[in-house]
Amino acid sequence: MTFTFDATTVRDSLDLGKLIEVVEQLHLELAAGRAVQPPRHPLAVPDSQAVIVPMLAASTVSDLVCFKLLIDNPDNDQGRQRSTIVAMRIDTGECVATVQGAVVTQLRTAAASAVATRALSRPDSRVLGLIGAGAQARSHLRAIAAVRDLHEVIVWNRTPENAERVVEEAAALGLPCAVAPDARALVEASDIVCTLTPAREPIVRGEWLQPGQHLNVVGSPPRPDHREIDSEVLRRATIVVDARDVALAESGAVVTAIAEQAISSGDIRLELGQILLERPYERAPGEITVFTSVGLPIQDLAAVTALLSATESPAP
Repeated sequence: MTFTFDATTVRDSLDLGKLIEVVEQLHLELAAGRAVQPPRHPLAVPDSQAVIVPMLAASTVSDLVCFKLLIDNPDNDQGRQRSTIVAMRIDTGECVATVQGAVVTQLRTAAASAVATRALSRPDSRVLGLIGAGAQARSHLRAIAAVRDLHEVIVWNRTPENAERVVEEAAALGLPCAVAPDARALVEASDIVCTLTPAREPIVRGEWLQPGQHLNVVGSPPRPDHREIDSEVLRRATIVVDARDVALAESGAVVTAIAEQAISSGDIRLELGQILLERPYERAPGEITVFTSVGLPIQDLAAVTALLSATESPAP
């Protein structure tokens, strides 16, 4: 039987807490060699701003292989990024699911940030700063609140009125939320910072960072000429990536920082799965950590695994 998950079904069926646990498990499987994802090769479309990104991952533990085809097109008024996921059983070759990818991408990205935050941030982190106020900001708010005992949320967005949706979401979680006057004020007041914008030029400056902070840098699309943070952020921090080869090829923050000689490729050595295998991560006093993520097919596989689990084992 092939299940079809549209955006509404994904949103209704995918439990964020469950997804966080499955994303962590799949990163562990990847690090341990029980899951695989081949290098991806983005395809630029001639005479277009569009980039086509094929993404493939498989896990022998879940007996699933997922193929996601994503089109990133800033000129698309239906949404910059649109994608579809197809999942098949490895042992039988049966197609078990087709999934509209947008909500999956949104939620699995937030889940990966939550996994990184739980592994890397100070346990006493209480203030969450969200740069950006779109769907990713709201998902990250709920995901980070699931792994840290937050006392306060701060949000900044270029269009201040859009930040009110995050304020409302925080209130629904019982958290006070303030709108920062600018990005610098937010960074300087936060224990955990999530950058969640499609920025081309840096929004966050390394000179603003505070000792002991953790940053999740996940907003900009996987293009070498897009970045939300300047090179000084990475120079000052311990850098953890979702996958080293992808970060070195597609993360604008990483590529530019290396080009500017703020860091070297050797500084991009820690992957999230490796950190999880070697837990707990021992933070040095005042250490700043940055998780920079471009999104992995293994995370899409985690989302499909969680979706199928919920569908095949419905609550009584």
